[in-house]
Amino acid sequence: MGFRVPAVVVSPYARRGSVSHLLCGFESILKLITYRFGLGDLTTRDARAKNIGQSMNWGKPNFERPDLPDPDRIASSPCTLGGGDVQDTQLAHQSDLAALEDLAERFGFPVGSGDVDQIFRAPDSLQKALG
Repeated sequence: MGFRVPAVVVSPYARRGSVSHLLCGFESILKLITYRFGLGDLTTRDARAKNIGQSMNWGKPNFERPDLPDPDRIASSPCTLGGGDVQDTQLAHQSDLAALEDLAERFGFPVGSGDVDQIFRAPDSLQKALG
Protein backbone atom coordinates (compact mmCIF):
# COMPACT_ATOMS: atom_id res chain seq x y z
CA MET A 1 0.00 0.00 0.00
CA GLY A 2 2.97 2.36 0.27
CA PHE A 3 2.93 5.21 2.77
CA ARG A 4 -0.30 5.91 4.60
CA VAL A 5 -2.42 9.01 4.16
CA PRO A 6 -4.89 9.72 6.96
CA ALA A 7 -8.36 10.53 5.69
CA VAL A 8 -11.27 12.47 7.09
CA VAL A 9 -14.80 11.58 6.00
CA VAL A 10 -16.91 14.71 5.61
CA SER A 11 -20.52 13.74 5.09
CA PRO A 12 -23.89 13.82 6.83
CA TYR A 13 -23.45 10.04 6.95
CA ALA A 14 -20.07 10.14 8.71
CA ARG A 15 -20.02 8.52 12.13
CA ARG A 16 -19.41 11.36 14.56
CA GLY A 17 -17.22 10.91 17.59
CA SER A 18 -15.63 7.70 16.37
CA VAL A 19 -12.50 6.64 14.56
CA SER A 20 -12.60 3.99 11.86
CA HIS A 21 -9.57 1.73 11.80
CA LEU A 22 -10.52 0.37 8.39
CA LEU A 23 -7.41 0.18 6.19
CA CYS A 24 -8.39 2.01 3.02
CA GLY A 25 -6.55 3.21 -0.03
CA PHE A 26 -7.52 5.48 -2.89
CA GLU A 27 -9.22 2.51 -4.54
CA SER A 28 -11.59 2.28 -1.56
CA ILE A 29 -13.53 5.21 -3.01
CA LEU A 30 -13.92 3.29 -6.28
CA LYS A 31 -15.06 0.29 -4.25
CA LEU A 32 -17.83 2.41 -2.68
CA ILE A 33 -18.98 3.73 -6.07
CA THR A 34 -18.94 0.35 -7.80
CA TYR A 35 -20.73 -1.27 -4.83
CA ARG A 36 -23.37 1.49 -4.66
CA PHE A 37 -24.22 1.36 -8.34
CA GLY A 38 -23.76 -2.40 -8.80
CA LEU A 39 -21.02 -1.99 -11.38
CA GLY A 40 -18.89 -4.91 -10.33
CA ASP A 41 -15.15 -4.74 -9.85
CA LEU A 42 -13.14 -2.69 -12.34
CA THR A 43 -9.71 -4.12 -11.53
CA THR A 44 -8.13 -6.65 -9.20
CA ARG A 45 -6.96 -3.83 -6.99
CA ASP A 46 -10.41 -2.40 -6.30
CA ALA A 47 -11.82 -5.95 -6.03
CA ARG A 48 -9.55 -6.48 -3.00
CA ALA A 49 -10.06 -2.99 -1.55
CA LYS A 50 -12.05 -2.25 1.59
CA ASN A 51 -15.28 -0.32 1.01
CA ILE A 52 -14.88 3.10 2.66
CA GLY A 53 -18.69 3.17 2.91
CA GLN A 54 -18.35 0.85 5.91
CA SER A 55 -17.09 3.90 7.81
CA MET A 56 -20.44 5.61 7.41
CA ASN A 57 -23.81 5.35 9.09
CA TRP A 58 -26.26 5.15 6.20
CA GLY A 59 -29.31 4.76 8.44
CA LYS A 60 -28.98 7.96 10.47
CA PRO A 61 -27.73 10.98 8.52
CA ASN A 62 -26.88 13.97 10.68
CA PHE A 63 -27.34 17.26 8.85
CA GLU A 64 -26.40 19.42 11.86
CA ARG A 65 -23.25 21.42 11.20
CA PRO A 66 -20.62 20.52 13.80
CA ASP A 67 -18.79 23.20 15.73
CA LEU A 68 -15.54 23.79 13.92
CA PRO A 69 -12.58 25.78 15.18
CA ASP A 70 -12.27 29.28 13.79
CA PRO A 71 -8.94 30.60 15.03
CA ASP A 72 -8.44 34.34 14.84
CA ARG A 73 -4.68 33.93 14.34
CA ILE A 74 -2.49 31.48 12.43
CA ALA A 75 1.24 30.78 12.21
CA SER A 76 2.54 31.95 8.84
CA SER A 77 5.40 29.44 8.62
CA PRO A 78 5.18 25.67 9.09
CA CYS A 79 6.37 24.33 12.43
CA THR A 80 9.03 22.30 10.60
CA LEU A 81 10.59 25.60 9.57
CA GLY A 82 10.53 26.96 13.09
CA GLY A 83 7.07 28.52 13.07
CA GLY A 84 7.02 32.21 12.53
CA ASP A 85 5.01 35.32 12.68
CA VAL A 86 1.44 34.98 13.87
CA GLN A 87 -0.95 36.70 11.51
CA ASP A 88 -4.63 37.51 11.25
CA THR A 89 -6.38 34.71 9.32
CA GLN A 90 -8.17 37.15 7.03
CA LEU A 91 -4.93 38.77 5.87
CA ALA A 92 -2.49 35.84 5.99
CA HIS A 93 -3.09 34.46 2.51
CA GLN A 94 -4.46 37.53 0.79
CA SER A 95 -1.69 37.64 -1.85
CA ASP A 96 -1.27 33.86 -2.39
CA LEU A 97 -3.15 33.79 -5.71
CA ALA A 98 -1.18 36.73 -7.08
CA ALA A 99 2.08 35.01 -6.08
CA LEU A 100 1.00 31.81 -7.88
CA GLU A 101 0.09 33.77 -11.01
CA ASP A 102 3.50 35.49 -10.96
CA LEU A 103 5.23 32.12 -10.59
CA ALA A 104 3.24 30.61 -13.49
CA GLU A 105 4.07 33.55 -15.75
CA ARG A 106 7.75 33.36 -14.80
CA PHE A 107 7.86 29.72 -15.95
CA GLY A 108 5.87 30.41 -19.12
CA PHE A 109 2.51 28.94 -18.11
CA PRO A 110 -0.50 30.89 -19.39
CA VAL A 111 -2.63 32.54 -16.74
CA GLY A 112 -6.21 33.16 -17.74
CA SER A 113 -9.03 35.14 -16.23
CA GLY A 114 -10.81 32.08 -14.83
CA ASP A 115 -13.80 32.55 -17.12
CA VAL A 116 -15.87 29.47 -17.97
CA ASP A 117 -14.59 29.35 -21.55
CA GLN A 118 -10.98 29.16 -20.29
CA ILE A 119 -11.57 26.44 -17.67
CA PHE A 120 -13.83 23.90 -19.40
CA ARG A 121 -13.27 22.08 -22.67
CA ALA A 122 -16.94 22.37 -23.65
CA PRO A 123 -18.01 25.69 -22.11
CA ASP A 124 -21.16 25.92 -24.23
CA SER A 125 -22.66 22.84 -22.59
CA LEU A 126 -21.86 24.23 -19.14
CA GLN A 127 -23.32 27.64 -19.91
CA LYS A 128 -26.49 26.00 -21.28
CA ALA A 129 -26.81 23.90 -18.13
CA LEU A 130 -26.40 26.95 -15.90
CA GLY A 131 -28.42 29.25 -18.04
